[in-house]
Amino acid sequence: MMPLSWPPVFNGYGISLQPIAHEQLELIRQWRNDPCIANFMLNTAYISPEQQQQWFANIQNDRQQAYWMIYFRDEAIGVASLQHIDYQQQVAVPGLYIYPAHYRQNLVPFCAAFALHDIAFDVLGLQRLRSIVLANNVAALRFNLQCGYENSITEQTADGRQWQWQILEQGSFAAAKPAIARFIRYDKKPSGTPNVTACVGPS
Repeated sequence: MMPLSWPPVFNGYGISLQPIAHEQLELIRQWRNDPCIANFMLNTAYISPEQQQQWFANIQNDRQQAYWMIYFRDEAIGVASLQHIDYQQQVAVPGLYIYPAHYRQNLVPFCAAFALHDIAFDVLGLQRLRSIVLANNVAALRFNLQCGYENSITEQTADGRQWQWQILEQGSFAAAKPAIARFIRYDKKPSGTPNVTACVGPS
């Protein structure tokens, strides 16, 4: 059964994925235009305020794409997405970035990725994710492999950049997750929402 609200809210691993609010558009636009994020995107062009408003209007209630603001300890830290959602083929293209640099060096990205993948597989009932990553983005490629992705085809875009497609099957994610999740320690609040008390790797 499809969620009644779109996109569905998710809380887990100390992460909250919430629908993007209109008042957050300028913050997201600043993040997205920063070269530290834009340079790793398929589209590296500068995004104007008008383009950002049009994008937000286009994603409202579109069940073939979903975007979330990522929260960690009540702080907005990035954006997660599922695009090209095909319910018949049970596949989608995931996207995720964490903006504050100090959150990229620990397990916080894994927490966010686990939340996004749980929405894809457990909430939406998808069976496969197809991720496209800049071929020289070694950290992101390694991160995906740790989550259970396998490398697929490579392709070159018109700007000459090489891209690596990676495929994640639901079963592969389920098998890969426990080895990382055991380092994520969290206590449950009375409401049942996990609250990360430590999100660091093994010493």
